[in-house]
Amino acid sequence: MDKIFYSIGIDVSKAKLDVAVIEAAGHKPVLEFQAVNTRDDCHTLSSRLSSFAGSTVVLEATAGYHCAPASALRRAGFRVKVINPIITGKFISSCIRKTKTDKTDAVLLAKIGILEPALTDYSDDEKQLRLRRFSKTIAGLKSERRIMIQKINHLKYLGGAGTPEVVQSLKNVVKVLDQEIKKLTKKLIRLTSPDAVTVSSIPGVGKELASLIVAELGDVTRFAGTGQ
Repeated sequence: MDKIFYSIGIDVSKAKLDVAVIEAAGHKPVLEFQAVNTRDDCHTLSSRLSSFAGSTVVLEATAGYHCAPASALRRAGFRVKVINPIITGKFISSCIRKTKTDKTDAVLLAKIGILEPALTDYSDDEKQLRLRRFSKTIAGLKSERRIMIQKINHLKYLGGAGTPEVVQSLKNVVKVLDQEIKKLTKKLIRLTSPDAVTVSSIPGVGKELASLIVAELGDVTRFAGTGQ
């Protein structure tokens, strides 16, 4: 009896994972389910997919939320591919490979795993994981800063609703956040050199953005061109 090959797609969000397993021949879905996106639950995910061990798994790079499931599945023996969302967008817009009838993005990602066999394998070395943690921390601080600015503007809009002391206190928090963001960004730029220097040579990409790209994608020399 011929061996059946499978491809697995996982649509990643902060709280959950949408998983789809399809047959390589005919792209027929054989299993679809949701899982919780935490480090402990990702180990359970590996066990649940154990009957498909060795299969290709495709996830999109999603603000670091893909790291736990990608690492757990890689250690369990799966061939993990983490792709740039640009690849998914190009796949959808292709005149040959329309996927408008797919039930979930996970099915689409599983199909990409079959039709794009040259995708680069995921690597989760300690240095890269550290860089991703830096990137995620900076993103969290920037989010907190936006919230503080919104509160300040809201109080100003309400006029007398906010005392000057409250507004000044919020401004002080923003100042501290700015200092921490600046400090961590400088450190990230240093840690991602020289790859960040290479990426910053792309028109419109500065040092800070380049360092964040490298933190998420890792060694950029593994990509054949900017389209990847």
